Amino acid sequence: MSTVFGSTCNGLRLFPVSFVILTFLLISCNDKADLAKSSDKQPEITSTIDTNLLREGDVVIRKGRGFISYLVIRTLNENLHVSHAGLVVKFSHRFFVLHTLPEQNTRGEFVRLSSLSDFWNYRDASEIYVTRPLLFVMSDSIKIRRMAQQILDLKLPFDPFSDVHTEKKISCSELIFRVFVDLGSVPKSVDDSIQTSSAPLGFKLFFDKRYFETIFPLARSTTSN
Repeated sequence: MSTVFGSTCNGLRLFPVSFVILTFLLISCNDKADLAKSSDKQPEITSTIDTNLLREGDVVIRKGRGFISYLVIRTLNENLHVSHAGLVVKFSHRFFVLHTLPEQNTRGEFVRLSSLSDFWNYRDASEIYVTRPLLFVMSDSIKIRRMAQQILDLKLPFDPFSDVHTEKKISCSELIFRVFVDLGSVPKSVDDSIQTSSAPLGFKLFFDKRYFETIFPLARSTTSN
């Protein structure tokens, strides 16, 4: 895969100023404060969702309440109001969300597996969506599990630019996109379009009705932190 997010000049990549600012904030934000906030006891919302509807390969997408989430939404400008996504995988008969964040967890990992409740409660997510690739078949589940483990084993750092030209870093949307391209769940024409686009790889692909169906949305009340 080879997409440049930003224009090029004499072989050098020139990224939008807003993305440079976003990168700085993502890297320099207070990791310890964010991790402490994520571990705070928050309302359980998985009880309101029929998790029996979930399958491996589903995409879970959320909108956070923090300033970084606001910046991601404004920078992408996709009119979707979502800021993070992960991939549903199953290990030991339990569903997990495979995703990556700009801060490391307690094991020093950017890419990690989170429980459904942790992913949906992290930073008090205000909106939750689940979409499913139309071209996904149940036999792909084993492949997804294998690919998820391979991605975890690589221990890749977070890529704030979603630059699919490099395989040394990875963003949350890029992680999902890579898996679906390898599975054939995303047509080659879409892959080619993303490779040649100057726009950052956001989340609108996962809401494109030509390739994904929405399983359910969930909106929570807008209480302040």
